[in-house]
Amino acid sequence: MSRLLAGRGSRASSQASIPMLGDEDPVYEAPPSSSSGSYSSKRSSGCNSVKVTVNVDLRGVISNAICPDNEIIIGFLAIPGKDVAWEELDQQIFSLFEAYIARIDPDHHLGLHCSESVIGYQMGEVVREKGASPPDHVPGDVLAPTTTVRMFLR
Repeated sequence: MSRLLAGRGSRASSQASIPMLGDEDPVYEAPPSSSSGSYSSKRSSGCNSVKVTVNVDLRGVISNAICPDNEIIIGFLAIPGKDVAWEELDQQIFSLFEAYIARIDPDHHLGLHCSESVIGYQMGEVVREKGASPPDHVPGDVLAPTTTVRMFLR
């Protein structure tokens, strides 16, 4: 019996030494079809959202050769409906980037601004360059839960 109690104490003490991952760090998530630009700070369920990353390979080109070590996850966005235009998706992605930058660099020491720093983003085979005409497909046809939206910087 004392052996059983000693074993439980040991297990409890070892579990107590493991740091718990809490929900202190919010992941910003855009509402599916809201144009208000507001974000919630709840964790993404992963079922109806896509991961958005920033590629920190600063060559200034959108590349198909992706190295996961060069990516930083900035959040998740709800998968848009079939009626969402590219301009609305652009706004959601760029707003997510701005919210992330405001969180990690509130005093703007990095000099990153969406209007100047982002050259575009990639979703699988589809590339959306800033200032270029939109792709042929609508965003809802391109994005799936397994898709990663990769933003590229100058």
